[in-house]
Amino acid sequence: MIVETLKSHTVGGITITIDVVDFCEGSPWMEDLYTGTDQHEGGKTIANPEHHSNGYKYYIGQYTPAQLASDYAKQGRENPSKEAYASLQKELEHYIHASDCSLRATISKAGVELATNYGISFDHSHVQDETREEMALLMLKEHGLDFISEAVSEARDTLAALAA
Repeated sequence: MIVETLKSHTVGGITITIDVVDFCEGSPWMEDLYTGTDQHEGGKTIANPEHHSNGYKYYIGQYTPAQLASDYAKQGRENPSKEAYASLQKELEHYIHASDCSLRATISKAGVELATNYGISFDHSHVQDETREEMALLMLKEHGLDFISEAVSEARDTLAALAA
């Protein structure tokens, strides 16, 4: 597991720390989105760019090269088959290398952890353009208010229980 702190803020002795946690496990989406095979089927399979170190020679995704090429042709793309195949192969490569990540909010006071909330899961691959931290900050910006509110609420409950 890899943990990197994205933000930390202290107000009134209460510290809120937001981390990105990489569980160093494969993406849970890989099995849902792709079926491996060693048999090539034109217009249906995508070559595994990592087949020497990663098992199957081909994968069948939920969206085939033929389907995407048809959509690209309708959009008037210059070489729809080539673009569709390259796009799907890039996506496959992403999922082959992807790791399951999550944001974690920790609320503490005087070094005592009051609440920890995991949420806003995403997958990240070193082959994509954004870094893990950039993806985490984007997720935090888009979905962070509810995520942090849950952690703060849990911390309040913990403090109330301690005070009772």
